Amino acid sequence: MAHVLRIQSSNGPVREVPIAEGETTIGRDPSNGLVLTGRGVSRRHAKLLCRGDKLTIVDLGSTYGTKIGGMPTLRREVRAGDQILIGMHEIEICRPTSVPHKQPHVEPAPPPLQVEPETPAYIADEVTHDPRAARALHTNGKRPSPVSLVNLDSGAIQFLDDSSELEEHELVTRSESQILAAVERLGTGVYPSMDDGRATIAPRTADYHALLLMYKVSQLLGEAADLDAFINGVADLVMEEVQANTVVVLTRSSEADQQLEPRAIRHRGALDEGEVPVSREVVNLVLRTGSPVISGDAMHDERLKAGQSLALYNVRAVLAAPLTLHEEIRGVVYLNRAGPLPFTKSEGELVGALAALLASGMERAELKQGVEAERQRRRGLERFHPPEIVEQLSAGDEAGVLREHQGTALLCDIIGLSELAERVSPQELAQVLGDYYELLYEKVFGNAGSLVKLYDGWALALFGMHSADSSDAVSSDAVWAVEAARQLLDEFHELTVLWPSSARLQLAIAIASGTVVSGVVGSAERLEYVALGQPIADARALLAAQRPGMLITESLWANLPQRRFTADMVEPLLADQGAFEFKP
Repeated sequence: MAHVLRIQSSNGPVREVPIAEGETTIGRDPSNGLVLTGRGVSRRHAKLLCRGDKLTIVDLGSTYGTKIGGMPTLRREVRAGDQILIGMHEIEICRPTSVPHKQPHVEPAPPPLQVEPETPAYIADEVTHDPRAARALHTNGKRPSPVSLVNLDSGAIQFLDDSSELEEHELVTRSESQILAAVERLGTGVYPSMDDGRATIAPRTADYHALLLMYKVSQLLGEAADLDAFINGVADLVMEEVQANTVVVLTRSSEADQQLEPRAIRHRGALDEGEVPVSREVVNLVLRTGSPVISGDAMHDERLKAGQSLALYNVRAVLAAPLTLHEEIRGVVYLNRAGPLPFTKSEGELVGALAALLASGMERAELKQGVEAERQRRRGLERFHPPEIVEQLSAGDEAGVLREHQGTALLCDIIGLSELAERVSPQELAQVLGDYYELLYEKVFGNAGSLVKLYDGWALALFGMHSADSSDAVSSDAVWAVEAARQLLDEFHELTVLWPSSARLQLAIAIASGTVVSGVVGSAERLEYVALGQPIADARALLAAQRPGMLITESLWANLPQRRFTADMVEPLLADQGAFEFKP
């Protein structure tokens, strides 16, 4: 089913627009599914939600609202015949049209291939099959797909439901806690569901405890809110599962950084504030060799030179592994035991694998931090520049760099705004400034300009920030600035019709060209755009005359195509050159 909108705009013929299933946004921005222009239409004004025969319109916080039958609405289901008003556009909902659905041709499935069942080579002789599973394998002489019995799929184990028929079996999804319980049972060699007298798997507790620990750490890697939560969670798990006296995770920002920072400390016993219970000899050996260190008798190990900390904490066994990221040692995982039980080779391999997961967590955290910093930087750049200039700045690294170049400065101010603020409510004044700022962004960005400053109706825009310093480029930037000013003056007059009747406001614009120094400076959290130079000072002097319309300097007028524009010279407003006033 397809919905159709019949749209009557003030400046064009009636047009019909089909609405597809799903969401369609409406507004002035070209990225919307339905683009409507003109006064009273916000960039993202509303959206239509189409679900079969049901059509709902939702206002997206538009400035002048969305009306149905003359009444403002925020969200409402609409039907055939309803009239929607958005800005100057009247939209009628037409009845949905049915589209016949043609069934696709499906080729019949080929007959199943009959294969004699074989015993897989990887099944050990000492393993006894569950009789119920054996019956399932040979029912009706067919061997079902292994996935019909057990299916491992992204965190869920699916088991054959005992109560269902084999021909139409049902898969039952077990919860995550049941998965852990199932893995834990692997190490015991005892299955509660097995009948008495049946052979069981030989105990392999250590291996399966390692498997369980790796599973928990991998799960934590995906769930931890940040790197500290992940590292501390791993330290808790290792302390519990490996039965260590001490677990410490040390990290550093790069291999060149000699200072290791303790990110997690777990110790069976009291510690003073700031105390880190590690052996510097062990840590240095790991950093020097880049390999894990394991010692069953640390006090007599010649490699460790019987460090003082080993005796202080009564350390008998030591295990440490490097955190390696992109061939750089970025930290150390350190464990020790005070009792007679040494660390085994299997435990050494386990801690090495955990160190790799910790390094992976560090990499993910750094990538996330870099993405967030870039997102904040782009968000800051988008305050000042149109999308194409943002892309240029993002491709390079020009934040924090001030560049000298030829440019055209445009300054504008609202005449009468201070008097209006004394006569209207703050809400009405905010409405006026909101409309004006939206117009500024649209016209400056739409003509390849950058918005440097915006304050209480006063604005500074710069054209030519990323143009070549040639006479043709300077002339082109000046034309862009003049075109932006003309559009601002035209649409500012249209805006005054929508404002309070007491708003007798006029727009003054001044433009000058020359050498400027500009750039984006500051941190990613707070970027600022600065622009300095004689053109800005000249435009400020012209703007001080508070003359409605557009004033430009004499030097700028000389760079413009004379046949395209009309201007008259006015009384001297600058000390070193004349000024021209544009005519509509």
